[in-house]
This record gives sequence, C-alpha cells and structure tokens, in this order.
Amino acid sequence: MGASSEEQSGNEPIVELQPRAVPTGRPSPRLRQPSHELVTSIVERARRRPRVGGNAVDLIRRMRDGEDAFQP
Repeated sequence: MGASSEEQSGNEPIVELQPRAVPTGRPSPRLRQPSHELVTSIVERARRRPRVGGNAVDLIRRMRDGEDAFQP
C-alpha cells in the first residue's frame, strides 16, 4: 500500500476518532540534531565546571540534610 497524498506532500495525516480528529503520533520531520559546534561548546563548558561527585540521589540527600552538596 502506497503513501497517501498528504504524507507525500509533508502534511501530517489526521486519524479521525469520534467525536474529534486527533493528529497521529509521528515525530516531526522538522526536528534536527543540534549542530556539532553547539554540542562541542556544551561539552567544553561542562568540563570546566567542578565535579559534584556521587549520583543524583546522594546529592539531593546532602542538600536536604544541610550538608555541602559539592563535597563528595
């Protein structure tokens, strides 16, 4: 079975359900990966930041208990 004319034209097909129409759940073709330069800049910035140490649960517990969250 071939693609409908809506799919070929790039429009999102709509599945009709009673009493209203609902768009199908496919990802948008307009979504793109971030540029290589953006990813590189984010990684460089993250490397300059101090390490927190441990995992997220331990960090939250230290913050809750009033301890210095940035000391392992």
